[in-house]
This record gives sequence, structure tokens and C-alpha cells, in this order.
Amino acid sequence: KKTNAQIAALVEVTPDAEKVIIGNLRDYKNYISRTRDDNYGFLILSKIDFKLEEIYESMGIPVYVKIFIEKENITMYLLHLPPPLWREDFEIQKEVLAVIAKEIHKNKNKSFLIIGDLNMATYSSLFQDFYKQLNSNFYSQELFSEGTWPSFIPGVFRLPIDHVLSNRKFEIKVGQPSGSDHGSIIVKVEAI
Repeated sequence: KKTNAQIAALVEVTPDAEKVIIGNLRDYKNYISRTRDDNYGFLILSKIDFKLEEIYESMGIPVYVKIFIEKENITMYLLHLPPPLWREDFEIQKEVLAVIAKEIHKNKNKSFLIIGDLNMATYSSLFQDFYKQLNSNFYSQELFSEGTWPSFIPGVFRLPIDHVLSNRKFEIKVGQPSGSDHGSIIVKVEAI
């Protein structure tokens, strides 16, 4: 609310949290709600028009939402990948990142923004492979090393498992957590 953002994209949203969020953000007339009682809920609120292109589920869990924001001519992927605790979770991570990389590679001249909880650090081999597969000139938070999780410990000790990647320049800062154990990420994407 303080940032007056055009779009508020949230993961780990429960139906109860959704009521509070929507009550506090009445200016956001367009939204997608895919809230859940577990920590795999999504909520996208927007002051500008957007088109829902896909909600990608794996094993019954929504792992990303893809929208197109016509005014900004950008495709946004909001991700919440499962932590790689089991082989199946690791395979979901690989599958989702491969799908997104292939799509971005196919549409090289289109703007994209990938943002969310990938449940992997930038130095993990899976993240590094994804980074290479994008095969696109893009910007990332590589220059930005502040971790986001868990938010209840000092920032220098947090893990960088939340990511922002785009082929547009952007500014990023980590804000306070808002009902999550992750710090919030505030991203300002440069207009074309």
C-alpha cells in the first residue's frame, strides 16, 4: 500500500489473509485469487489491466501464474516452487524452470519478468542451469545479495531463495515481511 505499486503479486496467501489484503488494497480492482489453506496460495492485485495466460499446476499444487500486462508489454511469471525436500519436488522445480526457459527463449524479443520463491539459492546448480537456459540478455538480482528467508533472522544470515529476473532493467529492495516468513520484494521495472 505504501509503494502505490501498479501490481501487487503475493505468494503464500491463505483465504483468511486474502480478505485482509483485499480490504486494505481497495484501489486494486483487477485480481486473480488462487488462495489455499497451505502455503501455495497466489493472489495478484492490479490497478492496471492484465490477462491471465496460465496457472501451471504440478501434482495438484499451483507453482506459477503467468500474466500478460498489455500496458507495459511484459509477461510476468509469479512462481512458488516447492522446496527440494523429495525427489518429486526437485523434478517439479526442473520441469517448471525448463518450461519457462523454453518459452522465453522462443520469444526472445518479448519482455519478461520472473519473480517469486524458487526455493533455491542463486549458487545452486539448478538455478545456474536455468540462468544459462534463458539464453537471453537479461538483468537479475545478481548484484543484489540480500537474502529474504527466513525473515525472523538478520538479513545477512537469510538465504537468497526469492528471485527476480527480467530482460528489462529494474530496481529491487527487500521490505518487511507481511504475513510470511519471507521478506517482501519490491521491484520497479523500467518502462520501455
